Amino acid sequence: MVQGSGQGRVMGVDFGQARIGIAISDELRVVARPLCVIRWGGKELPLAALIELMQRHEIGEILVGLPRNMDGSEGSSSERARHFAGALARSCPVAIRLMDERLSSREAYRIAHTDAESSRSSKPRRAAAELDAHAAAVILQRYLDGEPSLPLDSGSVADGRPMNPMKAADR
Repeated sequence: MVQGSGQGRVMGVDFGQARIGIAISDELRVVARPLCVIRWGGKELPLAALIELMQRHEIGEILVGLPRNMDGSEGSSSERARHFAGALARSCPVAIRLMDERLSSREAYRIAHTDAESSRSSKPRRAAAELDAHAAAVILQRYLDGEPSLPLDSGSVADGRPMNPMKAADR
């Protein structure tokens, strides 16, 4: 099931404090694949790098993983992801949606290690380093397969003030 009304590929984003995993869909929005990991110092968001990837890969929609606790509640990581999504929404002209990312890292770890073993790769560290991109692909594939996502609501974008997503929990 193809979701979203936009044209172009969908970008999946696994937002973290030190790394941001990126995945993209194919043109038909059927299959997700890991693309890259953006490393950042947790200070200024690498929005320019994300926008450049968006333009290069003709992205029409962005899906940001929303970390939730196993009981469905949200904590400080969820708030940081929402603030990141809001900053991204203010910087780019495509639709931004949120997707529950529970257990995506566990599934990505399993997939990455299965792929590394099946290819008899001598680079298991590389596979582990790219885990965030694999997690983004898992989140994106769930969306492409029809799992419901959440629209980025006005509460995610807050009151228009510039936000530091790493300090969101402190407010």
